[in-house]
Amino acid sequence: MPRATVPAPSAALSSPSSPSRYPNTPPRDVLVVDSAVAARRVAARLMSAELADRVFACDTEVASIDVAGQSPYLHGRVICLSIYAGPDLDFGAAPGQAPGPAGARRSIIWADTLLDGTEATAAESRAILEAFAPFLRCFRRQKVWHNYSFDRAVLAHEGLACGAFGGDTMHMARMWDSSRKGKGYSLESLSSDPALWIPPEENDAGKKKGAADVERATDRFLKPLAKRPAAFPAATKHSMKSEFARPRLLRSGQPGKVTYLPPVEEIQTDPDTRWRWIRYSARDAEATWQLYRSLRARLEATAPVAVDDPVRANLAAEGVALRSMWDVYAYVWRPLGEVLTRMEMRGMPLDRAFLQQAQARAEADAQRAREYFGRW
Repeated sequence: MPRATVPAPSAALSSPSSPSRYPNTPPRDVLVVDSAVAARRVAARLMSAELADRVFACDTEVASIDVAGQSPYLHGRVICLSIYAGPDLDFGAAPGQAPGPAGARRSIIWADTLLDGTEATAAESRAILEAFAPFLRCFRRQKVWHNYSFDRAVLAHEGLACGAFGGDTMHMARMWDSSRKGKGYSLESLSSDPALWIPPEENDAGKKKGAADVERATDRFLKPLAKRPAAFPAATKHSMKSEFARPRLLRSGQPGKVTYLPPVEEIQTDPDTRWRWIRYSARDAEATWQLYRSLRARLEATAPVAVDDPVRANLAAEGVALRSMWDVYAYVWRPLGEVLTRMEMRGMPLDRAFLQQAQARAEADAQRAREYFGRW
């Protein structure tokens, strides 16, 4: 199949409105998969016995969807897929890709499922995505996500199933701290929170278990993380607007002060932003993996609380003892998340005519209440 050719730069996608954190050069730790041959080779490695015990963080970027008003089960196209399972892995160079710098590991997989976005490369881009289908649906490869509901939905829209749900870092973060007022649970907010990148014994006083449990959780999940000198993770997430917003051009042709965010497919294919975009989107999988390890360490170091006795009894009957909040997540919240996303996928029938009638009655009742209040 023909390889992608990236279109020439456009005037609208000129220099960014602010300096970027990501240089527009090939990242040394990212394997770019832009052919079906390379995709099948990488997918085979993911399914190898060598990686059977790994936990894989996965992320998608999606075009052609208005997330505020459209369902990901009915709209959107996956334009890239990122996979990460630790800094020690090296997936090598794709066919035709130059070797990385000496000592560098290409540990992040970034699959281009858009190519140049034209009809000429549609079959090849589809083949790249489908090459990862066995890995995504495999029940022997644990996969973690940030907002699993959305990623599972857009992949289902593409005809790909997801198996072996290992965790959702957004829900894990809610279990760790359900009162992040003013911070929220976005990947951007969580990955830049310094409270998540120090050992549990320094941050979770009063909630932790015994010292041995805390030390064991820290050794397993936090110490292997690649960190910046200031104790932040290597993959802090930044907003898309801060990286790729463009100034609108004035009638004179000069850039104005008002900015806009171009469609993501333009950002991905434009030479002026392509490598920056690859760096940016690939970091989501890395940040999710690091966040998973940090949150799991904290949950494993925290004694279980607010668990109903019937829940404990039912799990005990199955031979499961809840020793930490991670056990609560793994045996209660995570299965519930799987069920809820299945319910979303299946959907439920609605009587639209009845709902319209109910809406009309409710609006009429509200109007009568307003009139009554006015007369009073």
